[in-house]
Amino acid sequence: MNATEILIVEDELLIAKNLARKLEKLGYKIVNIVSSGDRAIENALSLQPNLILMDIAIKGEMDGIETAAKIYEQLHIPIVYTTAYADDNTIQRAEETGSYGYLVKPFQERDLHATIKMALSKHKEAIVVKESLIEAETIKEKTSNYLSMAFHDLRLPLTNIQISSDLLKHYQLTTDEQKQTKYFQQISRSVSNINQL
Repeated sequence: MNATEILIVEDELLIAKNLARKLEKLGYKIVNIVSSGDRAIENALSLQPNLILMDIAIKGEMDGIETAAKIYEQLHIPIVYTTAYADDNTIQRAEETGSYGYLVKPFQERDLHATIKMALSKHKEAIVVKESLIEAETIKEKTSNYLSMAFHDLRLPLTNIQISSDLLKHYQLTTDEQKQTKYFQQISRSVSNINQL
């Protein structure tokens, strides 16, 4: 089984190296460590890790929340925030990006491991749900097409029955048995077609 690949986005190199060491000890593979939003987006696009650990206060014009939103919008890679900020406003902004976890520094190694496991599990579930919705939509579309075709195929013989019966009403007062027989046969064929359908 391949190790889970993680991209670390952290502006403090010492903290990032320590985090990488802990993660490698837990069996994860660190694909890179970057300190800015632009580099995080570049690395996410090129490396496509299984998960990103994102600090909120990072270098560059974008903070970690803005960066995470852009990455998730494009790639749907699960993101866990690792930050010293725990105020309500920051947490709410993080929630709106569809994050998979939020760890307040300093955190314990077991908390980190549990959060990563939960994030990956939730992400797998989200993929299954998304695929199920796509499959259900495909089935719905096929069913709709089938019903549309069936409606068309049923409508033609029913129209023939209607027209033939109207003509029979018209000719019932006349003695033209040949035309009456013709319309009875059309009705019979149409009923037969409906039964086959």
